[in-house]
Amino acid sequence: MNHPIESIVPEIWLHIAEWLDTKQFRKCVLVTKAWNTTFTPYLWRNFGLRNHSVTAPTLATVQKNALSVRSLNTANMPQNLLDIEFQHLQQLTIGPNLHKSQRDFDWESIYDLLRRSASTLRSVTVVIRNDPLPSTFWDTLHSCPVLEMLVLDRCVVGLTAAPTFLNVCSRVKTIRLSKIFLLQAKTAKSDNSILATNPFASEIILRKIQDKSALKHFVPFVFGCPNLKRMELSCTEKYMPTTIPIPREIAFLPRPYLSYIYLENVAISEVSMVTLLDSIPLMVLRELYMFTNSLGPKALISLCRHSQSIEHLHIQQCPAWTSEQFIRILTSFPRLLTVKAPYIWARDVAACPDPWVCTDLYKFCAYVDTSHSPATKDALQASLEMEHNERVMYGALGRLIKLRTLDISLVFGYNVAVSNGRHPLDLQLSSGLDALAELSELRVLDCRETNQVMGAEDIAWMGEHWPNLARVRGEIVYTDGDIEEALASIGVEYLGE
Repeated sequence: MNHPIESIVPEIWLHIAEWLDTKQFRKCVLVTKAWNTTFTPYLWRNFGLRNHSVTAPTLATVQKNALSVRSLNTANMPQNLLDIEFQHLQQLTIGPNLHKSQRDFDWESIYDLLRRSASTLRSVTVVIRNDPLPSTFWDTLHSCPVLEMLVLDRCVVGLTAAPTFLNVCSRVKTIRLSKIFLLQAKTAKSDNSILATNPFASEIILRKIQDKSALKHFVPFVFGCPNLKRMELSCTEKYMPTTIPIPREIAFLPRPYLSYIYLENVAISEVSMVTLLDSIPLMVLRELYMFTNSLGPKALISLCRHSQSIEHLHIQQCPAWTSEQFIRILTSFPRLLTVKAPYIWARDVAACPDPWVCTDLYKFCAYVDTSHSPATKDALQASLEMEHNERVMYGALGRLIKLRTLDISLVFGYNVAVSNGRHPLDLQLSSGLDALAELSELRVLDCRETNQVMGAEDIAWMGEHWPNLARVRGEIVYTDGDIEEALASIGVEYLGE
């Protein structure tokens, strides 16, 4: 008599399978014959040999389960297995055999596999490094009509293959390129026309590009994709090119769906940044990460248009940034959840009567300086002003009762000249630490490069009022013994500087 669980209809099994991983599938196929029959197809959905020392399954076994394969990794795959027809293949990862050199890579088997799977293949990931990818590969990939995602990791695109490669990029929905090199003739101006627009792309991610030529071609290309939802451009600092011009007809394209922007070491003009922000409708932009000098005063004005929708705002390496602008954001962006900026002056907070409206903020990252005004020359008056600034700053932070991460470290680049020195926020009860008593959800405290001095009374207060605090990072001078032991006594891990 069959067990009652074996009478479950296939639709229920399908729902159960969505919550299991490969390790759990392997256990399920060993329970009974019925379970083996039910779960074996799911076990074969992702097929690959991660380690070349692993014994490959027999040809007959793979042929028997070929219809179940949806994702295939060709790394370390014997040629006879690549010759099998995977009729429902949707994701393909192409990587070199770890025990073979790049020149010995079997491209012909890859071409045949691509041709056989052209009608179903939706995603291709390439992890071939150092040598240029063959032109035939791009020609074959271009013939895949339903391809939606292209992922390249440290790949080199040759001169002759560049046009076809760019044609492939111009029609897929998702492009993720990491550390690629685009070899291209200096006089090949016609290639720019290929990059005019991509009406299909919804996500383009270019990470740590190490080729100036590739950036100069791809930045206009990214700006020319009107239906993007996610835009990410970054390059390593030493490869950062000069300001990249954006054609006017591309810069002013409407971008009705763009909700995520990440720019790092990518120099575009402030005018292009303004047009980018102005091309996004209100209540669409959710996340903005800027690690570039493109965010000048005019761009900051355009940024404030999106004050009612932005939830994550991280700004670094911006010479035009001021403490007043940061306070303006804190007082006018009510939906902020995380914010990161180079610095904030407590005296500017004291001078602004408007309350911070971002009451749902759970991550605050900015160096807090409590120094007095440069105009204050009297020593006693300066001391009283700094004490007042600390109290005001603590009061503002104390109202962010949902904070889980408080980062007041100096590591983000505080490059503004301060004539009367730097005076970070002191994490002591004598300075106003008790104003943060309501931050019961605080889990991480980061105070690197701020030269904190704390005593047993301060540590005990933290343990009493911050029950969820898990980690403290930064060099702390502890006046009553060892800081690591003191924090461990209240269940907090000390990470040091």
